[in-house]
Amino acid sequence: MRKTTTGFTIVELLIVIVVIGILAAISLVAYSGVQSRARDSSRTSAVRQIQRGLELYRHANGVYPAHIAAGSNLPAGFTGRWGTSYSYSVATDDSWLRNLTSAGTIPTAPVDPVNDTSHYFTYWSSASYGKCTKPFYVLSVIGYENDASIPDDSKGLVCTWGGQTANWGLSAGQAIFSNITTPPDPS
Repeated sequence: MRKTTTGFTIVELLIVIVVIGILAAISLVAYSGVQSRARDSSRTSAVRQIQRGLELYRHANGVYPAHIAAGSNLPAGFTGRWGTSYSYSVATDDSWLRNLTSAGTIPTAPVDPVNDTSHYFTYWSSASYGKCTKPFYVLSVIGYENDASIPDDSKGLVCTWGGQTANWGLSAGQAIFSNITTPPDPS
């Protein structure tokens, strides 16, 4: 009588384990990309909500809400891209766009999905600045994870007049949104 044994060899088991490992690695990389695109989409959605709130506020009050200078209400070690005269979404006392929420034009000030010292929003406004004589705002997003996710209406801003320049520049992962219009510099 012949005895038959069934089962897998060590080589077959190793091949199956390697294939499962490769599939898991591919899935993990794809999932990570989906997560970063989702966070970028959330950033853009938050910016659009803030822009709508800003326009509602301006329609009701004639100017954009004042930015609340950051002062000492930022996390320890945080240095904002443009200094302490901007409102930052990482403010520890919830002062980020408090004027919009107080006026009821947005329910709460949206923050970056990560909202840490590398991923945050900034806001600054002015009734006029040099030749920019109409009320304007500068809203920026620091920390887009995929530059391809940055909306086309985001831009760097440069206002020049009489030898003075205000420059809100961009680098990788950053977006600037504003309603600013600057007449050409006559000089």
